[in-house]
Amino acid sequence: MVRTGATFADAAAEWLRYIEFDRDRKPSTVAGYQAIVRSQLLPAFGELPIESITTAMIERWIGTLGRASSSRIKALVLLHGIFRRAKKVWGLPANPVTEVEKPPLRGTGNIDVFSPEEVHALVRAAASEQDAALFMAAAFTRMIAKADIRRVQEWMGHSSIQTTMQYLHFAPRPEDARLVAEAFALATPEVIEQPTDP
Repeated sequence: MVRTGATFADAAAEWLRYIEFDRDRKPSTVAGYQAIVRSQLLPAFGELPIESITTAMIERWIGTLGRASSSRIKALVLLHGIFRRAKKVWGLPANPVTEVEKPPLRGTGNIDVFSPEEVHALVRAAASEQDAALFMAAAFTRMIAKADIRRVQEWMGHSSIQTTMQYLHFAPRPEDARLVAEAFALATPEVIEQPTDP
């Protein structure tokens, strides 16, 4: 067994430092992570040597949390990140969180779908061109998969059904996000909302 001399509290502090300064996360994100570490992770694992924490220990602990599945999953995600960082910093041979059975997420079954106008508003409000391109591509890819091809043609403003049909067999490539961002940076709402040819 590797002897690191580090406790879980040491590993958590290093991960929080890494997230805040090396990964440059927003202060609100870091504060949320700190709260989870302080309230859930440190009471369970804080003074234990990091190499002594096992998958079985983590699974027993996660079973004791009386929180929603999404909260337990978020705690596991942070725990995974802490151990991944500890592997790099202290040379742990394995991440014990990797083999932990994740709690099931129960969905309501209700899916709210944005209208084309809402998608365009989301695109206009995006923080970056890349975000805008991803929102647009994701929304219209889903619409194409579920909607009548003529409706998709209308939503996308294509004058030809042939243009719309090209999207049915579209396979994205790595440079597509940049190209879509450039294309939509040139479009204005007036251009996007123009009626199609009859």
